[in-house]
Amino acid sequence: MYSRWLLMGRMFHEALRARGVPTEMVVYPGEGHGIRQPHAQERSLLEAVYPLVRTGDVWVADRNFCTLGLLWGILGRGGFFVLRQHGGLGGERLGQRKAKGRCETGRVYEQRLRLQNEVGQVLVVRRITVAPGQPTREGDTEIHVLTNLPADKV
Repeated sequence: MYSRWLLMGRMFHEALRARGVPTEMVVYPGEGHGIRQPHAQERSLLEAVYPLVRTGDVWVADRNFCTLGLLWGILGRGGFFVLRQHGGLGGERLGQRKAKGRCETGRVYEQRLRLQNEVGQVLVVRRITVAPGQPTREGDTEIHVLTNLPADKV
């Protein structure tokens, strides 16, 4: 699994660079898709990520990295995020979700989500939902992605 995820990460990294998007890839030695060492879980490494965020950067990450700390860390440094929502990260859904069309894998919806961190700061993000025609390998019937990218910039 390590080589597959690393390869996918490198392909994504190279595609961004080929399009002139400034990008940086971080690889932790001996680790694959996720940190396997019990004393060094993925989330424990997030503090090291914050200094890498630059104004205008767009950070894309899987749900294992979707924490309030990371969202505010990126936002606080002027960056943007596109993160798959972790099941443990709740939030208050605002209004009804709106159908936005279809993609290759299913129907797409959008809804605003209100998040609040431990010191009471509030952030309203766009919650993009893809409802695939059939469940994912993990059995998910919906995939939620959180972003602070303005709709007109996507």
